[in-house]
Amino acid sequence: MDANQNQTEGELERVARSSCPAGWSFHGSRCFIFYNSQKTWILAESGFSLLLQQHCLTLGANLASIHSLEEYQFIQEMVKGSSGGFPPTWIGGFDTAQNRLWFWSDGSRFDYQLWNSGEPNNYGGRKPCIEMNYGGWTVKLTQTATGTKK
Repeated sequence: MDANQNQTEGELERVARSSCPAGWSFHGSRCFIFYNSQKTWILAESGFSLLLQQHCLTLGANLASIHSLEEYQFIQEMVKGSSGGFPPTWIGGFDTAQNRLWFWSDGSRFDYQLWNSGEPNNYGGRKPCIEMNYGGWTVKLTQTATGTKK
């Protein structure tokens, strides 16, 4: 790789980083934000409520999809920086179409998993959505939201 190619890649990253809305964090090729507010998974993703001001789809985003340990750790640090800790946090994984067939709400491949010990288990009833910050991922029915914008 020559210096001009490195400069071009650096310029592309600066442009991508500057395309994130104010308050969002750039990582990889995407923008992320954490909203510390209590919501069900569906309200965090879609915001079907006039009372909720911050929700992913109305911001042109989705709940975060995670594709590597490094990306997971970035999101954890972003959550910690915004909340002062590691509260249970919705991410975009769901299996509502078919039990245990997981998808990301942004349509990307479900190519990385970090399940908490014994998860997913549907203990106590069907649990089609994923929360992080339980020492890994756990499945829950219904808390806080992390968003990602492409």
